[in-house]
Amino acid sequence: MTLGAYKIRRVLERDYGIHISLGRVYRLMNTMNLPKRSTEKPKLKVYGKTNG
Repeated sequence: MTLGAYKIRRVLERDYGIHISLGRVYRLMNTMNLPKRSTEKPKLKVYGKTNG
């Protein structure tokens, strides 16, 4: 499971009481080389379509 900066920020605030800005979360993720959330849409797969 991957978490983006928004969810990481929410978990830190909700579970640990740590109030941190979103920009700081992004910087920490970058420092720790955590992957960013993918913004690409998945390719559409067409099933059952035949030519002819």
